[in-house]
Amino acid sequence: MDKIENYNKLRILYWMDKLNDSDREILSVYPHNNKNNIKRGVFSTHSPVRPNPIGVSTVNLINRENNILIVKGLDALDNSPLIDIKSN
Repeated sequence: MDKIENYNKLRILYWMDKLNDSDREILSVYPHNNKNNIKRGVFSTHSPVRPNPIGVSTVNLINRENNILIVKGLDALDNSPLIDIKSN
């Protein structure tokens, strides 16, 4: 994380470890789980159901405190395993 504080935005890759294997087979969903909506592909929605358990989120880096990054905008559950951090 050498000099990571020089960046305003970071791309966070994380593992969506709470997914069930059966969820990974679903490729279309009703947006907002509302059956009045037209079914759409999972990649065009914010559905937590994903065939690939790798999540990506672009965040604003607020502060660095030693080895802890304070960010805003992370779209991951608490304690999701971190795969990688990329600077933009």
